[in-house]
Amino acid sequence: MNFIKLENNILTVQNQSFDLTKFKRIKVVGFGKSSSEAALALEKILGDRITAGAVVGLEKVDCKHIETYAGTHPRPSEKNVEAGNRIYEIIKDSTSEDLIIVLVSGGGSALLCYPESEYWKAQNYMKHF
Repeated sequence: MNFIKLENNILTVQNQSFDLTKFKRIKVVGFGKSSSEAALALEKILGDRITAGAVVGLEKVDCKHIETYAGTHPRPSEKNVEAGNRIYEIIKDSTSEDLIIVLVSGGGSALLCYPESEYWKAQNYMKHF
């Protein structure tokens, strides 16, 4: 079953449709163990329509428009913080004229880390276990 399709500039995700001509930019962000693979699949559908993107998963994959980061799971690392910062940079200047597609999969709570100060708090906390 196809949960996402693109026909005549109409992106349909399950039963919700988006007219892509109404958006100035399309951004993709994501986090979770399979978000890199999901980003690659989405990029095959949307292609050059994607203006920016970053996801953090367990592996990097070769995407043209979406940056992929290999984070660590179940414990976050500096790699996760770097990816979280990049995701924040991509979405922080977004407006209502932008479509932001968020890819979420299992493990996302460990893979998405921001701000850096929270990462160090978690590292110090985990030393007690």
